[in-house]
Amino acid sequence: MIFSNFRIFFQDFLPDKYSLYERVDVKEYWVIDPSNKTLSAYILNEQGNYARVVVYAGEDVLKTMLFEGLDIRIEDV
Repeated sequence: MIFSNFRIFFQDFLPDKYSLYERVDVKEYWVIDPSNKTLSAYILNEQGNYARVVVYAGEDVLKTMLFEGLDIRIEDV
């Protein structure tokens, strides 16, 4: 989904998805904030909660735990 007003997305949409994804055991999901040029990776822990959030920006490289060998340069996103 693409949102033109990212503030509305974070306030209204993201909390619902966060809870839903925890309930259905989504191991990892990413949120890209184009206005700040960041990617936030939410990672599910063994207790079934998103306890780890990693924020990537600039020249950072996302290395996902789910797809071995998949490296995503944030500046390319």
